[in-house]
Formats: sequence, structure tokens, C-alpha cells
Amino acid sequence: MLTIVTVIFTPPILIAGIYGMNLDQMSEMKMIFGYPLSLLLMLLSSLALFLFFRWKKWL
Repeated sequence: MLTIVTVIFTPPILIAGIYGMNLDQMSEMKMIFGYPLSLLLMLLSSLALFLFFRWKKWL
């Protein structure tokens, strides 16, 4: 169970780590919806993994 929880929360942590580096070269940071888009990406990546584990009946 701990492994599954770790796998579910790893992609959002990776995305947050990339966007948290304050890079000026990232084009997403200059977009109007860049920040909400990154939050949506974090949510979707966790939700996809959660639904996959539910589908496999591991949860």
C-alpha cells in the first residue's frame, strides 16, 4: 500500500520540482494559463495512476 501511494504522488512532486526552479527560459511560465495548466497536469497524473490501480484492483 505504501508503494502504491508513493507511485501516485511521485509525478506531482516531479512536476512541482521542475516548475519550482524559477527558470526564466520556460515558455509555460509566460503563458496566461501556465500555472493552472501545471496544477491540472499534477492532478491528472495522480488521478490517472489512481484509476489504473483501481482498475487492476490493487486498491
